Amino acid sequence: MDLKEALTNLAEVRRDLDAAAQAVARAKQALEETAEAKALAELKKQQAALSGEYMATDDQARALVLAEFQATANKAPAKGADISIYHEAEYDPARLLAWCQERRPTYVLLSLDVKRIDKNADDLMRDGAPLQIVERPRVRIATDLSEYLPKCHYCGVMATSNGPQGEPICADCAPVAEATAAVGEPTCKEEPDA
Repeated sequence: MDLKEALTNLAEVRRDLDAAAQAVARAKQALEETAEAKALAELKKQQAALSGEYMATDDQARALVLAEFQATANKAPAKGADISIYHEAEYDPARLLAWCQERRPTYVLLSLDVKRIDKNADDLMRDGAPLQIVERPRVRIATDLSEYLPKCHYCGVMATSNGPQGEPICADCAPVAEATAAVGEPTCKEEPDA
């Protein structure tokens, strides 16, 4: 193959690649204009908003659990939320480095071996190392908090929405609740609890 053939081949491949990229762009644009794609985009926006709300409410719940623990020393202030106490070494790195170089050179390679120091902090402290062990409470919240969610007014399972009169209802009861709201009849397989 000579130079002219190589450049011709390159030009043809570039042309074909450009055409393929344009076809992909047209197909993507056509997909984005479908009702499904618009619905998906809206759901992604809702998900992003809920994600931000989740972070804020999670932070708030953790702060309240920690505040309750600090006020009462109760490590399990609410069902599904508790406190674990972690022991961590706290030290001035420069002072501890000087101490280790003099008394425990194996704890210093190029810098302090932080993992090893944290693991053996109690022994080092007993030997006079300039560090202290600090207790740090950490909040743990259960993954399943469904017991805090409202139950269906009619059948008692977890509610997913509110019915026509504002009562919590499950997905199974929702269609019947809407259909019978005007009549005022029970809306599920079971009678409501009085």
